[in-house]
Amino acid sequence: MKTIGVLSDQARQELKTIMTKSPVFRQRQRAHAVLLSAKGYSLDDLADIFDADRDSIRSWLTGYETSGISGLSDDPKSGRPRLFSDDQAQIVIQTVTAHPQQIMQAQQALKKRT
Repeated sequence: MKTIGVLSDQARQELKTIMTKSPVFRQRQRAHAVLLSAKGYSLDDLADIFDADRDSIRSWLTGYETSGISGLSDDPKSGRPRLFSDDQAQIVIQTVTAHPQQIMQAQQALKKRT
């Protein structure tokens, strides 16, 4: 049975801060699961509380054990390639900010600069 052992005061405080202030829902949820596991909640209990699969809960706890706080974050995922480079995105943002009603002008400026 997978559980988190005793947490140091510092680790407990870091987890509480993430649980209450992280802008990322999954990090908040995982930090909460680690705190509850340290209080003795079982995988089944945590699966019920978070409406998640036991294997997911186990991977959250393992991530924390192996990587600490950074283990609460999602791994990078592959996906659709970006449409713009950083430079191109900056051009679009500047043009749209200067002329919010003229999106076509932003597209034309991007085509001219690339």
